[in-house]
Amino acid sequence: MSANTAMATAQGRSWAPGGHGVVFIHANDPGGNNVIAFRRGDDGVLSRDMSYPTGGLGAEESGAPADPLASQRSMEYDEAAGRMYVVNAGSNTVSVFDVDGFRLRPVQVIGSGGEFPVSVTAREGLVYVLNAGGDGGISGFRSVAEGLVPLPGSNRSLGLGNDSPPYFLSSPGQVGVVADGRALVVTTKSHDTLMTFPLDPDGGPAAEPVVTPSSGRVPFAFVVTPAGVVVVAEASGAVSSYRVEEGGRLTPISASVPNGQQATCWIARAKNHVYAVNAGSGTVSGYAVDAGGRLTLVGHGVLADVGPGAIDVAATPDGSTLYVENGASATVHPFRIELDGSLLPLPETTGLPRFGGHSVEGIVAL
Repeated sequence: MSANTAMATAQGRSWAPGGHGVVFIHANDPGGNNVIAFRRGDDGVLSRDMSYPTGGLGAEESGAPADPLASQRSMEYDEAAGRMYVVNAGSNTVSVFDVDGFRLRPVQVIGSGGEFPVSVTAREGLVYVLNAGGDGGISGFRSVAEGLVPLPGSNRSLGLGNDSPPYFLSSPGQVGVVADGRALVVTTKSHDTLMTFPLDPDGGPAAEPVVTPSSGRVPFAFVVTPAGVVVVAEASGAVSSYRVEEGGRLTPISASVPNGQQATCWIARAKNHVYAVNAGSGTVSGYAVDAGGRLTLVGHGVLADVGPGAIDVAATPDGSTLYVENGASATVHPFRIELDGSLLPLPETTGLPRFGGHSVEGIVAL
């Protein structure tokens, strides 16, 4: 462990695992961005607690129907560092907070290393930001006691040739580090590719990405299993899984397993299941993931109805509860996750803030 990582780890965590905790929601307000904290009870139901200004501005991609940033992980929690990272797409910055139970303590606001940041990933003090504006790109940072420090030589262009803000379907959807920390993955949506940047021992990316054609059309967002399998939601209405090979190449395991729904864009993992949110259908689909990363659709493709405009999703660390945001109705829909992977609806949270035709963006459950 590096000295920087050790300093970040010393930030600590103060809550106990179990049936209660906190859910943080990224408001993405163009007039002044903030993070809203909700306490979650033993029953999974949310009660609003506090709001924390990020010191930056939210924004909206061109043409986005319900999700202003058209991305997953606009807000990311790093357990090892005890920190939350939030993108401010309207001011090209990232906000850093220390997490203390139900509270956030502001630490820093730093430039994202590019234009229009939409997604951020963190693992043991290593942080990467995905910038969607222009050609798109990734920028690396290290977490230290004072905040984030740019990782020298870590900026890489994606060569996407977008405007800034970009059109929502041509922008990249998510950045994420695979479970063992040896590669960084980026989805490109309408370019129909997955870009993988192998990482060196210091967290630096390869000079050029390994480009893998997506198994299905419009790869949007993904999760990584503890075994390192990358499970990708495809907006064409399917989910695929991949093994990360040496050198960053991705090999399909289950190629584009359809669910019969429209706009499968967001995805969360809870134990041995993944849950994909279908924005066009307003539904949630579930897949079982076996030890080898093979996917099996649960039921007939629909486990829950959350209404048109459903967007981002998060599961609690213990895999007991799933939370689905709806950007059209400005609500959060909680579900108890049953042993067979089915979903039991709980009372929803209403009255989230609205900005123009949109509501919130991004969610983290702890």
